[in-house]
Amino acid sequence: MIKTEKELNLRQIKQSLGKLLEDDLYDVFFWYDTKAEFRREYEKLNLENLIKYELNNNEFNLRYEIHAARQEKTEAKFLIYSNSARLADEDNCLLDLLLSNHEFIADKVSMYLTELDLEQRHRALIAEHINFFDHSDNRKQVKAFIKKFRENHSYIDEAAFKLKILNISLGSEGKDLETALEKLLKDYWEAEDSSPLENLKEYNLLDYLIEKLKLFDYEAHPEADLLHHFTVKLFDTVFQKALGKSMEKSLNDEAIIFLNNFKNNRMNVDLFKSISKKIAEILAVEKQLEGLREIDALFDIDIYELIEKKIISETRDGIIANKLSSKALDGLIRKRKASIWWFEEYKDVYEALNRACELLYKLNNLEKNFTLDVLSFIGHYVNHDFKIDQLYRQFNYHKEKSNSYSLLDSLSCEIENKYNLFLVELNNKWQIPLDQLQEWKFPEDKMQRNFFKYTINDSSPKYAVLISDALRYEVAEELARRLDSTKFKIENDYMISTLPSWTQFGMAALLPTDDIRIDDKNIEKVEKELLVLKNKKSTKGLSNRTKILMDYFSTKNKQATALRFEDKDKVKGIKSKTNTEIRELIKENDLVLIYHDRIDATGDDTKTEQDIFKACEDTITEIQDLLKKLFNNNVHHVIITSDHGFIYQNKVDEFLSENIDSKTILKRDRRFLVGKNLDESSGFKKFTSKALGFSCEYDFLFPKSINRLRLQGSGAHFVHGGTSLQEIIIPNLKISLLNTGRVEKESVEAIVIRGSNSVISSNQFIVKLYQDKAVSEKVSSIKIKLGLYSATDELISDTKILNLDSSSDNALDREFKVELLLSAKADDFNKQDVYLVIKKYHEKSHEFRDESDEMKRQHRYELRKSFTSDF
Repeated sequence: MIKTEKELNLRQIKQSLGKLLEDDLYDVFFWYDTKAEFRREYEKLNLENLIKYELNNNEFNLRYEIHAARQEKTEAKFLIYSNSARLADEDNCLLDLLLSNHEFIADKVSMYLTELDLEQRHRALIAEHINFFDHSDNRKQVKAFIKKFRENHSYIDEAAFKLKILNISLGSEGKDLETALEKLLKDYWEAEDSSPLENLKEYNLLDYLIEKLKLFDYEAHPEADLLHHFTVKLFDTVFQKALGKSMEKSLNDEAIIFLNNFKNNRMNVDLFKSISKKIAEILAVEKQLEGLREIDALFDIDIYELIEKKIISETRDGIIANKLSSKALDGLIRKRKASIWWFEEYKDVYEALNRACELLYKLNNLEKNFTLDVLSFIGHYVNHDFKIDQLYRQFNYHKEKSNSYSLLDSLSCEIENKYNLFLVELNNKWQIPLDQLQEWKFPEDKMQRNFFKYTINDSSPKYAVLISDALRYEVAEELARRLDSTKFKIENDYMISTLPSWTQFGMAALLPTDDIRIDDKNIEKVEKELLVLKNKKSTKGLSNRTKILMDYFSTKNKQATALRFEDKDKVKGIKSKTNTEIRELIKENDLVLIYHDRIDATGDDTKTEQDIFKACEDTITEIQDLLKKLFNNNVHHVIITSDHGFIYQNKVDEFLSENIDSKTILKRDRRFLVGKNLDESSGFKKFTSKALGFSCEYDFLFPKSINRLRLQGSGAHFVHGGTSLQEIIIPNLKISLLNTGRVEKESVEAIVIRGSNSVISSNQFIVKLYQDKAVSEKVSSIKIKLGLYSATDELISDTKILNLDSSSDNALDREFKVELLLSAKADDFNKQDVYLVIKKYHEKSHEFRDESDEMKRQHRYELRKSFTSDF
């Protein structure tokens, strides 16, 4: 129950009367204290310029005295008190005085009017909602509202006053119908009961709310749950109008504006999703979408998650049927990025679709008939074909991350079949010039074994070399593109790995000096590890490699060291070192060699090889973080390379039956054999140790193309060691800090395309925007929210979210069109200036922020709606 206030006291009566006395409209006040409850207060009442009279059959004398006082033009005012009830009008000889002046009533309404500093014209409103004003907390909030309202207005507008009361009743800090409705929907749908309406009933505000909902053309159903019925109608209206369907008693554009703004408020996202899923079930949205042939109408709405699923499934089918271009998909994805379902639910699905579309286009348009020599083949791969391996990896990464296996299964099968065919055909053709090769010999600066000779400049100080095991060329190429080219000078080159393209040989080749051989003294261990020597020293393990490195640099009076990226065997890796430790490390050494092993460690384990594409993504992220750490601690140059690449296929069919004398084989792997006096056969390409540049006497056999040898206990999806382009082409990525100081990466800007007409004359306003630059390595995309605002910063339209992220060099591809619907509130600002406000999204705060006032004023329009615009 609501607790009532204590009995009125003399102080309150004085305040109330004092307020009335300030009003120059009246000079006579009647006070009928029927039960003589306040007689004592009347007798004690003593106010300046107030003359008190008590009615006691003395009406004629009172009239005379008041008249005489008026004639003397005194400032006195008169209080006529009666402890009897007010006489009937026909019996009241002072009726003319009463009607032309004011009756003072010592009740709660009067006291609340005084407390809130309100005029008598608000008496009816206070009385109507007296239960609301009986709460001191409510009055406190109303008083604060009145004070702020009067700063910009000459009088208290009753409509605004009542809307504020509605918001306070709901526990909302807003002051308009929209914020009140948002709070109502939040409270209702979180509990799924009508308790939020109880306060409104008690405060006599429920009928007022129902009346206000007519602004949306909503008619309350007498037997329906008000909030449930309204919400269902709201969602259904937006959906049916988007599909171009008519419905009985649909809501108006004002409702669409409300739902759009409610959805686009980041504070409401989780609630909106929850409501949406429930409404979708109630309205059987899935069944409605099943029969929908053309989905273009869905591209601009996102009120149901089922819409996202429908678009994705149709897009997937269009990609498989080769009916969807990359350009069309880019446009669709740009629109869907503004969807509330994008980030958490479907970002990776769309990313997978995007890669799949581009990948299938490339696979369907491959150059079928070409004959190249070895170097031309390699050049074609590093300039073109690597992109197919990259897109295949990216598609699988996003597919796995999305957990949408069933959704993408048919597309994945299509890609797997065509990608495997590409691998076979490409490497079959590569095998033709490869079979003519007698020695594994390429231009000196492109050979992995000459890495130190041609890449490490002894005269340049403070090098860091990162060797990331199995970092394939295409992965490093993506890394290079993701680096900020405004801060770094980036040279993306390649090398040809040593054969076999296997860790022990590749790591040995990347150390200084030329001599590489197999350890003959430990030949009995060859089958297990195949120990490799460099300059007759073991290259296995960090300590041995560090010793070779230090011996080499000591001859040049320089210092060098090697360490791992991560901790191992209680030895601290660079990842866990502090900035102070890294600075000291750099200070003491001219070169720091860092061994990173995320990809190979993942792929070489049968339990984790299926996670290889995630390992590639993790590697890119880890290297980016490491680069920041190194350059912030006095490193001048960083070189990133690898020991070998790899092949990965989800579906493997290419196995080669081995027909080699096993007694002469010293080492078996999926992609190579090592032994003595091995015979070449049609399924293998043979190289001798000498042909491969090794100082030992062994033969090496490599399965042709991408064929694998069957090997028990070893993974077959992730392989390396052979001669395929994917295995032998490794990155040689050189990164240096630019000397121009730090240059902030610029972002694109949204330019409003203005026509000659700056007048808004209807309820629809079309905004044309131009993205000023193409997104690139040096230029980042932005997300914006648009809306129309009054000069007093009141939103008068719905809001729309847009991603400006086009990388097209064609200016026409960077034009966008957005339709804004004007709300009924816009009518209050007709024939006034209004402003298109563009707010930019800030990642750190997760907020859309206003642009500067100066920029805001550049987007000024005149609102000049004709009365016919409502028809």
